[in-house]
Amino acid sequence: MNKHKLRNFLATTFLGGVVVILPLAIFGLLANWIIGIIGGFLDPVVSLFPESWNVTLVKLIAFAIITVLCFLIGLSVRTQIGTAIFSLFEENTIGRLPFYSVIKETVQQFIGKEKTPFSRVVLVEPFTKGAKMIGFVTDENEEEGTYTVFAPTAPNPTNGYVFILTKEQIEFLDVKSEQAMKSIVSLGAGTAGMAKVGKATS
Repeated sequence: MNKHKLRNFLATTFLGGVVVILPLAIFGLLANWIIGIIGGFLDPVVSLFPESWNVTLVKLIAFAIITVLCFLIGLSVRTQIGTAIFSLFEENTIGRLPFYSVIKETVQQFIGKEKTPFSRVVLVEPFTKGAKMIGFVTDENEEEGTYTVFAPTAPNPTNGYVFILTKEQIEFLDVKSEQAMKSIVSLGAGTAGMAKVGKATS
């Protein structure tokens, strides 16, 4: 084995290990972070119980109390009065905190309350009549009835065009975003099958 092959073997083997270990490490750090947050919520409740009580039992009771509290708050904001009160409170207080809106949007996307960007695949016809591009809905303006669409270029999907279009200018496809992105990276291979897929509802 010459030096070039040896160097290539060592590099690819090392990178292969990184690919396996890095996601596990990130998952471990994320899990530890979430556990720390939950522990931070539990500590004030745990301190209310006598020290002689079993620690595990106290934490389970504290967790149950917090769960019920979250449920009751969630139940209250499902009503019109609760929503109005929270909106007013959010606008005048917590909504002004740094990064609050970013964190809120991230959490909403994580729990599926908001449609995640790139989750909806579309066809757009921005330039020449008859020439269509594959795109992904990245935002929606319900008041104006418009959609923001990112249409990647091939084979590098990190470049592309951003269009603001009306619903009538967009064809929603019942195609997974992974399939559409794979087609873009492979210079259009697989688009024939995508064209046969029926339109999806917006």
